[in-house]
Amino acid sequence: MRCLLFQFFLLLVFSSPSLSSPDDYQNIEKVGAQYSFLIDKLNWSALDTVFTSNATFDFSNPKVPLLHGLQAIEKTLAALAPPGTVSQHTVSTQLISLSGSDRKTDGAAVSTAQALSYTVGTYFGTGDLTGQILTIYGKFDDTFVKTSLPGSGGWRIDSRVLSLVVSIEP
Repeated sequence: MRCLLFQFFLLLVFSSPSLSSPDDYQNIEKVGAQYSFLIDKLNWSALDTVFTSNATFDFSNPKVPLLHGLQAIEKTLAALAPPGTVSQHTVSTQLISLSGSDRKTDGAAVSTAQALSYTVGTYFGTGDLTGQILTIYGKFDDTFVKTSLPGSGGWRIDSRVLSLVVSIEP
Protein backbone atom coordinates (compact mmCIF):
# COMPACT_ATOMS: atom_id res chain seq x y z
CA MET A 1 0.00 0.00 0.00
CA ARG A 2 2.82 2.43 0.88
CA CYS A 3 4.43 1.73 -2.46
CA LEU A 4 1.24 2.64 -4.33
CA LEU A 5 0.81 5.82 -2.32
CA PHE A 6 4.43 6.78 -2.98
CA GLN A 7 4.02 6.14 -6.73
CA PHE A 8 0.84 8.20 -6.76
CA PHE A 9 2.64 11.02 -4.90
CA LEU A 10 5.53 10.99 -7.41
CA LEU A 11 3.12 11.01 -10.30
CA LEU A 12 1.18 13.90 -8.80
CA VAL A 13 4.26 15.99 -7.97
CA PHE A 14 6.44 15.37 -11.01
CA SER A 15 3.95 15.26 -13.84
CA SER A 16 1.78 17.91 -15.34
CA PRO A 17 -0.69 17.03 -18.06
CA SER A 18 -0.52 20.55 -19.48
CA LEU A 19 3.28 20.52 -19.73
CA SER A 20 3.65 17.17 -21.39
CA SER A 21 5.74 18.30 -24.33
CA PRO A 22 9.53 18.04 -23.96
CA ASP A 23 9.67 20.96 -26.39
CA ASP A 24 8.28 23.46 -23.85
CA TYR A 25 11.74 24.67 -22.80
CA GLN A 26 12.86 25.07 -26.41
CA ASN A 27 9.66 26.87 -27.37
CA ILE A 28 10.09 29.34 -24.50
CA GLU A 29 13.66 30.01 -25.65
CA LYS A 30 12.30 30.63 -29.17
CA VAL A 31 10.05 33.38 -27.83
CA GLY A 32 13.13 35.17 -26.46
CA ALA A 33 14.91 34.89 -29.79
CA GLN A 34 11.80 36.04 -31.65
CA TYR A 35 11.61 39.13 -29.42
CA SER A 36 15.19 40.10 -30.28
CA PHE A 37 14.70 39.76 -34.02
CA LEU A 38 11.40 41.67 -33.99
CA ILE A 39 12.95 44.55 -32.05
CA ASP A 40 15.91 44.72 -34.45
CA LYS A 41 13.57 44.68 -37.48
CA LEU A 42 11.32 47.33 -35.87
CA ASN A 43 8.45 44.90 -36.51
CA TRP A 44 6.18 46.11 -33.71
CA SER A 45 2.99 44.65 -35.20
CA ALA A 46 4.37 41.08 -34.88
CA LEU A 47 4.91 41.35 -31.13
CA ASP A 48 1.68 39.36 -30.69
CA THR A 49 3.88 36.31 -31.40
CA VAL A 50 5.82 37.14 -28.22
CA PHE A 51 3.36 38.77 -25.76
CA THR A 52 -0.19 37.96 -24.68
CA SER A 53 -2.79 40.60 -25.49
CA ASN A 54 -2.99 41.65 -21.83
CA ALA A 55 0.73 41.37 -21.03
CA THR A 56 2.53 43.77 -18.70
CA PHE A 57 6.04 45.16 -19.21
CA ASP A 58 7.88 46.88 -16.36
CA PHE A 59 11.03 48.76 -17.39
CA SER A 60 11.93 49.38 -13.73
CA ASN A 61 12.42 53.00 -14.73
CA PRO A 62 10.43 55.92 -13.33
CA LYS A 63 10.52 57.58 -16.78
CA VAL A 64 8.66 54.65 -18.35
CA PRO A 65 5.36 53.70 -16.69
CA LEU A 66 4.30 50.09 -16.18
CA LEU A 67 2.85 49.04 -19.52
CA HIS A 68 -0.48 47.19 -19.66
CA GLY A 69 -1.53 45.42 -22.85
CA LEU A 70 0.06 44.58 -26.17
CA GLN A 71 -0.81 47.91 -27.80
CA ALA A 72 0.92 49.88 -25.04
CA ILE A 73 3.98 47.63 -25.33
CA GLU A 74 4.13 48.04 -29.13
CA LYS A 75 3.72 51.83 -28.93
CA THR A 76 6.32 52.30 -26.18
CA LEU A 77 8.95 50.02 -27.75
CA ALA A 78 8.54 51.89 -31.04
CA ALA A 79 8.95 55.24 -29.26
CA LEU A 80 12.04 54.05 -27.35
CA ALA A 81 13.91 52.88 -30.46
CA PRO A 82 16.73 55.42 -30.88
CA PRO A 83 16.30 57.24 -34.22
CA GLY A 84 19.24 57.05 -36.61
CA THR A 85 20.40 53.68 -35.33
CA VAL A 86 20.26 50.01 -36.17
CA SER A 87 20.28 47.51 -33.36
CA GLN A 88 21.28 44.01 -32.39
CA HIS A 89 19.58 42.44 -29.38
CA THR A 90 20.40 39.13 -27.75
CA VAL A 91 18.79 37.07 -25.02
CA SER A 92 21.03 34.52 -23.31
CA THR A 93 21.70 32.46 -20.19
CA GLN A 94 18.09 31.51 -19.71
CA LEU A 95 16.94 29.79 -16.54
CA ILE A 96 13.46 28.37 -17.19
CA SER A 97 11.17 26.81 -14.60
CA LEU A 98 7.94 25.20 -15.76
CA SER A 99 5.33 25.97 -13.14
CA GLY A 100 2.46 23.76 -14.24
CA SER A 101 -1.22 24.62 -14.17
CA ASP A 102 -1.13 27.07 -11.32
CA ARG A 103 -3.19 29.94 -12.73
CA LYS A 104 -6.79 30.26 -13.69
CA THR A 105 -7.93 32.25 -16.69
CA ASP A 106 -11.65 32.36 -17.41
CA GLY A 107 -12.07 29.39 -15.06
CA ALA A 108 -9.57 27.19 -16.95
CA ALA A 109 -6.15 26.11 -15.71
CA VAL A 110 -3.29 27.76 -17.58
CA SER A 111 0.23 26.36 -17.91
CA THR A 112 2.85 28.84 -16.76
CA ALA A 113 6.61 29.14 -16.67
CA GLN A 114 9.12 31.54 -15.14
CA ALA A 115 12.27 32.54 -16.99
CA LEU A 116 15.26 34.65 -16.02
CA SER A 117 17.57 35.69 -18.83
CA TYR A 118 20.27 38.19 -19.63
CA THR A 119 19.83 40.62 -22.49
CA VAL A 120 22.14 42.91 -24.41
CA GLY A 121 20.94 45.61 -26.77
CA THR A 122 23.54 47.32 -28.95
CA TYR A 123 22.62 50.34 -31.05
CA PHE A 124 24.88 51.40 -33.93
CA GLY A 125 24.64 54.96 -35.20
CA THR A 126 23.95 55.60 -38.87
CA GLY A 127 24.19 58.76 -40.99
CA ASP A 128 25.26 61.67 -38.76
CA LEU A 129 25.58 59.20 -35.86
CA THR A 130 27.99 56.83 -37.66
CA GLY A 131 30.64 55.56 -35.27
CA GLN A 132 28.51 56.03 -32.17
CA ILE A 133 27.55 52.91 -30.24
CA LEU A 134 25.24 52.48 -27.25
CA THR A 135 25.19 49.13 -25.44
CA ILE A 136 22.65 48.27 -22.76
CA TYR A 137 22.98 45.23 -20.47
CA GLY A 138 20.03 43.94 -18.50
CA LYS A 139 18.05 41.03 -17.11
CA PHE A 140 14.53 39.89 -18.00
CA ASP A 141 12.28 38.30 -15.39
CA ASP A 142 9.42 36.80 -17.40
CA THR A 143 6.21 34.92 -16.70
CA PHE A 144 5.08 32.84 -19.67
CA VAL A 145 1.67 31.32 -20.31
CA LYS A 146 0.87 28.56 -22.75
CA THR A 147 -1.92 29.66 -25.06
CA SER A 148 -3.78 27.99 -27.92
CA LEU A 149 -2.16 30.44 -30.37
CA PRO A 150 0.10 29.11 -33.14
CA GLY A 151 3.89 29.40 -33.01
CA SER A 152 6.39 28.57 -30.26
CA GLY A 153 4.10 25.88 -28.89
CA GLY A 154 1.62 28.60 -27.89
CA TRP A 155 3.96 30.13 -25.29
CA ARG A 156 3.75 33.91 -24.81
CA ILE A 157 5.15 36.39 -22.30
CA ASP A 158 2.41 37.52 -19.92
CA SER A 159 4.61 39.60 -17.63
CA ARG A 160 8.10 41.02 -18.20
CA VAL A 161 10.31 42.99 -15.82
CA LEU A 162 13.50 44.50 -17.24
CA SER A 163 16.27 45.33 -14.79
CA LEU A 164 19.06 47.35 -16.35
CA VAL A 165 22.52 46.39 -15.22
CA VAL A 166 24.59 49.00 -17.06
CA SER A 167 24.51 51.24 -20.11
CA ILE A 168 27.77 52.00 -21.95
CA GLU A 169 28.40 54.80 -24.41
CA PRO A 170 31.99 55.01 -25.71
